Amino acid sequence: MLREIIREELAKIIKEDVEIKISEPERAENGDYASNVAFSLAKSSGRKPQEIAEELAQKFSSKIAERIAKFL
Repeated sequence: MLREIIREELAKIIKEDVEIKISEPERAENGDYASNVAFSLAKSSGRKPQEIAEELAQKFSSKIAERIAKFL
């Protein structure tokens, strides 16, 4: 359920046709979920993955917080 919410919200932000993979990192200190989306967008845009990830994180955090709050 949460994984699907993350995928949906990323798709709304990205608005490009890229495959969005959501996985669980092997190491807990890397967070609960991880995605390949910054690397996929970097290939097509020529931008740095870190730059894209930071931009997505800013846009994503408020959108996902609103949806997750409904489950609490």
